[in-house]
Amino acid sequence: MYVEPGSVDSFTQIEKLTEDLQQAEGNGQAPPPGLYAHLGMMYAINGDLSLAEDAFQQERDLFPEAAVFIDGMMARALSRNEATNANTQ
Repeated sequence: MYVEPGSVDSFTQIEKLTEDLQQAEGNGQAPPPGLYAHLGMMYAINGDLSLAEDAFQQERDLFPEAAVFIDGMMARALSRNEATNANTQ
């Protein structure tokens, strides 16, 4: 999944990332940087912008030093979704 981007669909990635988050929480560990950001992008690709924004916000809360990067990812995800919606109308 990580070695060959695009080889696994976004739904499978969401499932795996969610499992990773649950495992970290179960072990009393913080998730690694970027995990919530990746999850947010996968939700955005699927068109679930509410969950995407929640995941991006989680990333910002856990890693405030990444706020500018996460804001950019969020903006790109939203604009990608808007462009997709415009093309389907």
